[in-house]
Amino acid sequence: MNEEEKNTFMMETMRAIGFSKTEVNVQRLKWNYLCFTDNLFQIYDEDLLETVHTGSAADGMTGGPYFSGEPSDFDSMLVLKRVQLLSDDESVNVLYTREDMKTDFSEDDIMKFQIRVQAEADREFPGYYKLKVVQTYVDPEVFINKDGHYYLQNYLGRLEKTIYDIANRSGLIQEDNYPLKRSFKTSLRSPHGPASTSKGSETGQSLQHIRQMVGRKDKQIEKYIEFEMDNVDAILYRGWPEEANCWISRVRPSGWPNRRTMEKIRSSPCYLAPAGHFDSHDREIQWRLSFNHAEQILVEEFSEVQIATYALLKIILKDYIKTKDKDTVLSSYIMKTIVYWCSEKYEDEFKDTNFFPFTVFCLKMLRKCITNRHLPNYFIENRNMLNSKFTSEAATSLIKDLDIFINDITEVVVLLSFQKIFTRSSEDRSVLQMAKCQSIALGWLEARLGILERLFFIGNNNSLWQNYVPYRPKENLNRFTLLLKYVEKFPGNLWLFKRLIKHCMGMLSYSVYLRGSRACPGYLQMAKELLEQTEEVDGSGFPLKTATFYYAEGEIDHAVEICDRVLNRGAQVKHRGRYVDYLYEIMKILINQIIKTDDQEVLDRLMVDIEKDISGFEDFTIFYSRNKSEFEMSLLNAPSIVCGEMCFDVIFMAAEIEMLPLPLQFEIVSNGIFTSLPIEQTLGLRIHPTLYALFLKFMCCYKQRDQSSCRKIISTMTVLQLQIEEYYHVLFHNLMASCFAILAEKEAAAFHIMESLKIDPTNNNVSFWYLSAAIKNFMPLFHQFNQDAVNKGHRCKTT
Repeated sequence: MNEEEKNTFMMETMRAIGFSKTEVNVQRLKWNYLCFTDNLFQIYDEDLLETVHTGSAADGMTGGPYFSGEPSDFDSMLVLKRVQLLSDDESVNVLYTREDMKTDFSEDDIMKFQIRVQAEADREFPGYYKLKVVQTYVDPEVFINKDGHYYLQNYLGRLEKTIYDIANRSGLIQEDNYPLKRSFKTSLRSPHGPASTSKGSETGQSLQHIRQMVGRKDKQIEKYIEFEMDNVDAILYRGWPEEANCWISRVRPSGWPNRRTMEKIRSSPCYLAPAGHFDSHDREIQWRLSFNHAEQILVEEFSEVQIATYALLKIILKDYIKTKDKDTVLSSYIMKTIVYWCSEKYEDEFKDTNFFPFTVFCLKMLRKCITNRHLPNYFIENRNMLNSKFTSEAATSLIKDLDIFINDITEVVVLLSFQKIFTRSSEDRSVLQMAKCQSIALGWLEARLGILERLFFIGNNNSLWQNYVPYRPKENLNRFTLLLKYVEKFPGNLWLFKRLIKHCMGMLSYSVYLRGSRACPGYLQMAKELLEQTEEVDGSGFPLKTATFYYAEGEIDHAVEICDRVLNRGAQVKHRGRYVDYLYEIMKILINQIIKTDDQEVLDRLMVDIEKDISGFEDFTIFYSRNKSEFEMSLLNAPSIVCGEMCFDVIFMAAEIEMLPLPLQFEIVSNGIFTSLPIEQTLGLRIHPTLYALFLKFMCCYKQRDQSSCRKIISTMTVLQLQIEEYYHVLFHNLMASCFAILAEKEAAAFHIMESLKIDPTNNNVSFWYLSAAIKNFMPLFHQFNQDAVNKGHRCKTT
């Protein structure tokens, strides 16, 4: 092959292993979605301002199933809300402590920010700041005292615990009650450089793992994998840093990035990350300026050649340099910085035939920086990214490694990351084209089903209610209205997610209407419109809540119709907890179909449809066409079909209490009746869909005075205990007791009350209320009987 053919061949290879512009966009859209949903539920969080996904995953640079290199890491930045950075025009010269602040602020206002700091630029180490504490509700002794001032240390473990303890003592943090428990962070993270490492099996990771296992018969595909995620605490930096003004004004021979992108970057937020400079004596109180948002915008502007070059530099780093020196000073971030700099200076076009020349151009610049032991930060030029830890011996070794690829860039083909694709394709470009299309199709499928996986956890794990205030429907309605506005700003349709939020708004609108004694019919109309739009959100939970609305409004037939519809989906409801397993099975089936497809025309048509789809991501439109093969239809329609199989539990929040049948109102408030916890802290109730469908249908039939149907429903409910999880058994007996009590069958009601108390003999169980009420009602009769006996001279003896 001549040089032009070599360039074209390697570009096609990079696309085949997952670094085409389309596949990178698909992965980036998925991570943008996950980040967006994380932040949506943190709008009212007391501790976190936002979560920012960083690193290769957020850039979409994870590689495809034919990429056999090291998997990318998953990083996130947790932006703290309780530490507030003063703007440049704000100045505080006196340290305000807790006692000082109590005279000027209310307790609630103080707790909103906890700590206010001023940023002092470190002139010796550009891009680093010291954060002087000027206002604190926390004991100043937890900070570092230097030259008569207190500074915020960049390991926040002790500080986090102090803030948590103060908030807990003041009653501002409460453990939520059964059954909707949420976990609060009480343990401290250990530092790992500027980041702390945690392990987990976050949604979306497992599906990506399955996609990456294509062609690997030597390893078993696991549904839940353990992976590491680096978390960095950070503080929001207001405005554009003065130190970075040179980035705005400098001359760029290539014209990259363009003026529009630069303006977008200048208006994006920056952060201060807890990392001190290696050579600084003050590194424990230094915070490093982070341009994470700006960097993601730049990667979005990358051409396919820039994407491929960035990926290839990372491959050289991980497959060659790090195998010889695992502690090398080079990192993926340094490689990305080199691509940024070279993109500004490279004056030729970013086209396929210039792939190798541009890559070598980047390697030569990196070599020059290593020789001089000086690599300027892309945004702050006078900050050297190579510190004194980078010795001349390490520099000499790195230069030798880089020279191998500078002298002959085709040496990259022997690296591990290309092993799988070259085993399959050799030099057959048609196979590479097919592999690229298959990789994009697999990436699209994984992203689509990954979003559904996240939606399932959102709907079933109470994420929607993280912004919720108990017993305040109007305030909650305002909050969910704001959430919907945020959703509208997301660059994608988010059709299903909007429906989830609109359904909550419909239920809350109706609660406001009822709480206002039905005096504001506008809220009733709003509730009806929103709930009619969202009746088919899932196969059980949300429709049954809509049925409750119809029950409360006296539209009994409509409520019964929905209950019957849910009951007819018995198998789907029964296996709702295995929905993620179902996703995995569907994905494995479709993966096998994709990798067996060798018809290039079919694959090309798929690429056109996928390109159209990602422009309006998360619409779940079904792709109907007579010209499509059965395989195309099954693949493209999979997200919509799988979405239709989603089922949730029925969850009622305390703000919706007015519309519920009386027994469920008792369940929600029972936590506050016998305990020291006020009712306002009770969040809500989770119910098995089949149990609730039968109970609500019973209540509907009772309203219609159809006792025959009521008894048939009770017979069906009786055998339900053996079919539902133990978690719901207490509620099952309580609802059975209510049904029998309504039918005046007191012995059967008493039996279920006692069965309920056998399982949960605590005062959180509403059966305590039932038992207490029965005793209270009985005691006046007992006293009257006793008095009558005394009057007759036959006093009743009691023990």
